Amino acid sequence: MRKIVGIAVSGLFLSAGAALAEGPRVYAYPGENFCPTGLQPVTISGVISCGTPNQKVSYSAMKATPGS
Repeated sequence: MRKIVGIAVSGLFLSAGAALAEGPRVYAYPGENFCPTGLQPVTISGVISCGTPNQKVSYSAMKATPGS
């Protein structure tokens, strides 16, 4: 029984590690660009700042209801 639980816990840690390795999702923010050259407005965890998005869609488009 202990061996099975150990294997299950190991599997959870390995699968979580792959998701965390990607880093946070940074979305483009559709607004006026006051950022330094080479950067654009982005949102990460609801905070707007300057950076480079790593997602192809904006946060609002990703959260939109399909068919809207």
